[in-house]
Amino acid sequence: MELTKVNGKSALIFAATNTLIYAFKNKEALLVDTSAGNSELKSKVELLAELGLRPKHIVLSHNHHDHLGGINALRKAYPGIITYTSAGEKVFCENPDIYRSFLSSSSPINTSRLQNYEIKIDLVLQPGLIKLNDEKFKIIHLPGHAPDQIGIITPDKVCHVGDAVFSEDILSKYSLPYLYDVAAAMTTLSYLQTISADFFVLGHATKIYNQLEFKSLVLLNMQQIELYLTTILELLERPATREELLTVLAELFHLEMETIQYYIYLATVSSFLTYLLNINKVANMVENGKLYFFNLP
Repeated sequence: MELTKVNGKSALIFAATNTLIYAFKNKEALLVDTSAGNSELKSKVELLAELGLRPKHIVLSHNHHDHLGGINALRKAYPGIITYTSAGEKVFCENPDIYRSFLSSSSPINTSRLQNYEIKIDLVLQPGLIKLNDEKFKIIHLPGHAPDQIGIITPDKVCHVGDAVFSEDILSKYSLPYLYDVAAAMTTLSYLQTISADFFVLGHATKIYNQLEFKSLVLLNMQQIELYLTTILELLERPATREELLTVLAELFHLEMETIQYYIYLATVSSFLTYLLNINKVANMVENGKLYFFNLP
């Protein structure tokens, strides 16, 4: 594990979940998202220690477990560390069972795979400028993958977008990434096309993007959403339940899954159906104890 310079005082630690580091003059550091787990975070902290950097501020883009792993151990190791996220994501960070309840539509699924960490959030961030250690950062609102996800733009024009945009590798491996709100995701992607920054960092990617590359990637993400919307509408020319729809999508797009991944895909299909219902492209009905969705003429 190593620190890869992005621009100015900003650097990136590539890992299962990437962490953006901004180094202040006094050797304190801002971390954007921590890690996918304790062991990964330990390696990151050891690297920062070798460089003489001390974590002081942590901005969490959103509440998902792979972005805040090990954060409680980090707070214990560095007393006085300050954690930040949006108002909406704060609710989920401090009440981790909510996300897992989304997936099961009941009490939380009992699995370590989705084990969230109860995180104390010290300060809530609103979109706009904030000052940390006398330097200005810009918070941007990026809902869609998570209800109130945020991104951050550093003073040296590096933009961290969390999971608002998925890399080419992720889209190749998981062509149907998790979306909580399809309409919000589409609005966020359109908004990101207007953002001016020198470099863009994703939560899960193996490269750093310049502005031209990032805009192309945003377009690819938009096309992927449109592909699924078009496919679902075509499939619903014949009424189908949500589960039946997922079965056909899994066959068409070769979606590999085990139990938890099934729940995640099913929740995403629900998000697409909600979007299509809300724009009056489809309707639903209950028949023989099953909820069917179908196209509207």
